[in-house]
Amino acid sequence: MHFLLEVDMNAALTQAAERYVGDFRSAFRKDKINYQGISREGQTVLIRFTSAEEVAKVERIINRDFPDLTIKETVSGNETIVVASLSPAAQKRIQDFALKQNIQTLHNRINELGVAEPIIQQQGANRVVVQLPGVQDTAKAKEILGRTATLEIRMVDEEKSDAVTLENASKGQAPFGTEFFVDRNGQPLLVKKSVVLTGDYITDAGPGLDQQSGGSVVHVTLDGRGAGIFKQVTRENVGKRMAILLIERGEAEVITAPVIREEIGGGRVQISGMANIKEATDVALLLRAGALAAPMDIIEERTVGPSMGEENIKRGMHSVLWGFAAIAIFMIAYYMLFGTVSVLALGINLLLLVAILSMLQATLTLPGLAAVALTLGMAIDANVLINERIREELRNGNTPQASIHAGYSRAWDTILDSNVTTLIAGLALFMFGSGPVKGFAVVHVLGILTSMFSAVLVSRAIVNGIYGYRRKLTNLSIG
Repeated sequence: MHFLLEVDMNAALTQAAERYVGDFRSAFRKDKINYQGISREGQTVLIRFTSAEEVAKVERIINRDFPDLTIKETVSGNETIVVASLSPAAQKRIQDFALKQNIQTLHNRINELGVAEPIIQQQGANRVVVQLPGVQDTAKAKEILGRTATLEIRMVDEEKSDAVTLENASKGQAPFGTEFFVDRNGQPLLVKKSVVLTGDYITDAGPGLDQQSGGSVVHVTLDGRGAGIFKQVTRENVGKRMAILLIERGEAEVITAPVIREEIGGGRVQISGMANIKEATDVALLLRAGALAAPMDIIEERTVGPSMGEENIKRGMHSVLWGFAAIAIFMIAYYMLFGTVSVLALGINLLLLVAILSMLQATLTLPGLAAVALTLGMAIDANVLINERIREELRNGNTPQASIHAGYSRAWDTILDSNVTTLIAGLALFMFGSGPVKGFAVVHVLGILTSMFSAVLVSRAIVNGIYGYRRKLTNLSIG
């Protein structure tokens, strides 16, 4: 699957302006500034005053604490309006951050999907190319890529939740500082606008079942700071209701609004109200991978058929087969029976490697095939060391049985050292690489492990089967 996604940069700037609304309220409350109201219009924040002294104070605060903003004054009747907007440099920085954050979040989400060797690249100033090899469920892939789910925890305003107020709020007349919602059970709620906790504090999330009701839930683990905030909030609001909201593309939905029975510590939170286990799994994945910094739209979608890469795949397979055949001819011609044993061990090594990749449901791409071809050449090296050691022992006058024993036991240290150093290089590629490099590293590391097993244990077992029962052994077929 090939996707071209476009980041909504205007939405990123709008979200930044919305954050400044909350920051201004906190700053003005701290410095005891009297203002008539704060609102956002587009990507600007409007602050209304009736006192010129308060305007001067606010401008000093904004210039001191919010250097990314530019301000200007306008007069409307008896009010002075301070208009705060992002500077061009700040807008560019926010847009660049949104793009980089979205690419990182896409990496996290696609890794959760288990896609092998994905390609995620920036294209231009606001677009991202995503290529997912081996994806079967394209509908789910599109859904996961485009969703912008974030979690917010807010308190329900119990004091204003009478029938008349709820009726007026449902008509768009919610009291100041609250929002009207209807939860999944159809119950109307007045939820405070102030956010207690966001999804930024989540370190892990997973689906599960409620032990009492049997319904689908999401188990959330908070980091240290989030756990402290949640513990304090639950301690101070025992007996009150807490609303858990899932926000997607600016639309908020109250998933559940439970009553706080007791103080909740330890950083473990259970979110109930999921429709089914599929929704719980998807929500957990989105929370675990992080939220997109700005919404993204899929503007191009292509399914790349296997015919485009079929010729390259055939060439990759042929390279592995011809490499195996060349190694087999050389080993049999040079080491005779022991070379044949080495080739059998090499074949079993290849079988084991493919079996493990199949168990891991890996998508074998061209870098993976290159790693398989490289593994064949590296795997036979161990058998060459063993065979040469056996030859050396025979030249020194040892008996055939003693030479076989010494060849395997004394070559082991060298085999181990060479493979461990190569293994370290493969692990480094896996840790610091991405996409095709990481796919190559996985096959490379697995090939090293299977080659050590087959070259030493498998070949020794075959040799023991051929020569082990002969007590009076006079010579070995080793060239």
